[in-house]
Amino acid sequence: MDWVMEQDATVELPDAGALTAVDSAIVDDVAKRVDVSDRRDLRRRLADGLEAWLLEHRAHHQLVPSARHFADAWGVHRATVQGAFEILVDRATLTRVANGRFAANSGAAARADGTAVLTGRLRAAAGTAIRDGFSESAFIELARQMFRAVGAGDIRVVFVEPEVEVPGMGAEDLARLLEYPVSSERLESIEPAPRTVFVALASDATQARVKMAGRADVFAIGLTFETDLRLAVAGLPAETRVAVVSEDQQVLRAVMDKLSELRSDLSIHSYTEIPRELGESSLLLLPEAMAADVGNFPTARYRCQISLAELTFLRSRLAGSLGQAAMVAEAVNPGKTEQPVQ
Repeated sequence: MDWVMEQDATVELPDAGALTAVDSAIVDDVAKRVDVSDRRDLRRRLADGLEAWLLEHRAHHQLVPSARHFADAWGVHRATVQGAFEILVDRATLTRVANGRFAANSGAAARADGTAVLTGRLRAAAGTAIRDGFSESAFIELARQMFRAVGAGDIRVVFVEPEVEVPGMGAEDLARLLEYPVSSERLESIEPAPRTVFVALASDATQARVKMAGRADVFAIGLTFETDLRLAVAGLPAETRVAVVSEDQQVLRAVMDKLSELRSDLSIHSYTEIPRELGESSLLLLPEAMAADVGNFPTARYRCQISLAELTFLRSRLAGSLGQAAMVAEAVNPGKTEQPVQ
């Protein structure tokens, strides 16, 4: 157990009086890292400077100088230093001990190796960005993604198999688009596991999240598919005839099952090609990619695919494992990201 946590909460810790040699070294060293004459975002910059010192020196249970010591040495308000301490508490770099004092958390030293890995990745990415003439804003966005994803290389992605398969939205499709390995499991078999994220069709995501009970990430895909079908039938009167068209029998089954779930009061029929005749009260529902002359029939379109937004969100979660080049390309040219296939 940490020695500072073993002490009684009322114990007197050093606060007032002259700085110790260690205190002076911390104050002086952090002062060299932060330009305190620039008051913009000073709390965060002070926090970054102190955290860098703690990581560099692999501090473990180091009792940091008081806010008053920092404030007096730098000529800044004590509340500014206190705000920097609070930022580091939120980051789990510092722990409150007693009498308003803070000590370095063991996590600060433990994260040093991860920080070194991140620094190496950022340096390599910076070299790529400079050589290829990328903008500063694009590189900053890339750095943010890499920071959030550092150490994410061993994340396991599990696709939750739906009862009704939707072509274009399965484990193989997801693995191909992500360029990342994806396994699959039935909903009843999934269990929370370390460094594992689950991906489910929108219709199954709620059940998967209930089963995870907040102990694992669950991402939903296929929201575009569901939205298209909801919008297509939202205003239809009861008993309206809906002619669902697709050359793929699996797609027909998936669309019809979803429509029946959304509107059981409709008359739903399947076609592998466009019907020649429809009743007056009818809707022709076609795949987005199907080119067809539909005459004057009321028509709606649906998309069976993983949307670009869903794919980008997943990629950002796994950015540390998708390869530096792909990350740079996506950060700089988001419009050029590969479109999901019908």
